[in-house]
Amino acid sequence: MASAVSAAPGAKTQRAPAFIEDDYPRALQEARTRGVPVFVDVWAPWCHSCVSMRAYVLSDARLGALASDFVFAAVDAENPANAAFVAAHPISAYPTLFVVDARTDTPLLAWEGTATAEELTQLLGDTRAGAADAAATFAKANRAKATGDLLGAKTLFLTALDDPKASRELRDRTIEGLTNVLSQRKEFDACAHLVAREHEAMRPGTSRASALALGASCAEESHAASLPAILAAVTALAKDGAAPILADDRSGLFEVAVDAEPRPEVRIGLAKEWAAFLEAEAKRAQKPAARAVFDPHRLLAYIAMGDPGRAIPMLEASERDLPRDYNPPARLARAYLELRRFDDAIAAVDRALARVYGPRTMRVYNTKADILERKGDPKGAADALAAGIAFMKKSAFTAANEALIGAAEARLAKLRR
Repeated sequence: MASAVSAAPGAKTQRAPAFIEDDYPRALQEARTRGVPVFVDVWAPWCHSCVSMRAYVLSDARLGALASDFVFAAVDAENPANAAFVAAHPISAYPTLFVVDARTDTPLLAWEGTATAEELTQLLGDTRAGAADAAATFAKANRAKATGDLLGAKTLFLTALDDPKASRELRDRTIEGLTNVLSQRKEFDACAHLVAREHEAMRPGTSRASALALGASCAEESHAASLPAILAAVTALAKDGAAPILADDRSGLFEVAVDAEPRPEVRIGLAKEWAAFLEAEAKRAQKPAARAVFDPHRLLAYIAMGDPGRAIPMLEASERDLPRDYNPPARLARAYLELRRFDDAIAAVDRALARVYGPRTMRVYNTKADILERKGDPKGAADALAAGIAFMKKSAFTAANEALIGAAEARLAKLRR
């Protein structure tokens, strides 16, 4: 996972920190022994932003400068072995990046979303060094959010935002955090208003991209008059190849713009730009896992273009290169469904079911039900849903996925009428 950076002859080569994978108790014990906090990347294999972070950020050698200040851990939140961590540290979005006080196992930071290597190094550096004034308030807001106190987090983020001494970088992070809290509290009007008011002054980095994407969702929910202006900013940033954001985040902006575009010809044109961008990024990827980061958005772009078959060679290559990953066959099933190649879709989804684990299993069974229902086999669709529900009710994650199970049960009841 480590990558080297150039160094002068005789200098020590800096490498990315080694992550303790799926063994949080070990990471916690090591952190207590060393007297440092734990950085935890909470991710899931189906989450393209998570996979992007692992491929392009958490493997970056620049993080090596912090290797002595944290124990670095990664937790696959859908792996049953990590059920105790997930219960103790619930999350509402993937990825979530925690900094945990090892002495008390309480979060000092819970950052939802992505960051470039430079942004993450700065964020963790601030956490390590301590903070004063607005930065201290920002840290308190994150701690409140990490413990589920959204009202307290909102109040603290607003206080940090009102501090005239706050740096531009800190203001941007505060706006991103506040936007997230307002959205989770379903204060969609306030969320849209904040983004409409602040986004032009924000630097063109990850915080601005995240705030714009979430602001567009809030504006749509609240039917805000600012929606067209926010969407115009989303589209402009998506097309800005010089913006210092991850390719996956830029792709997410394209997704927002394409989904919101009501004019078919403009939508198809945007989807073609999106696909061309993703194809170029995939071509530059040096490893199959890094290339596969772009598979889900490429599939969506091809569907939006009206050409889902274009995804099949790419997904077949990913399935060959990543034989243990359930995502390529699950995505192939979706592509075949769009093409009405039902038998191929069933074969692909069954391959995915043989590899999938955790809560994602229910969603793959949902896909199988979609295929069978479209094929004209409602009994088969009902059987697929019943199998998924039975799996989930025996799962270590049942309590956290009651809504997912309930939706499947409601659909099953309709099919059996």
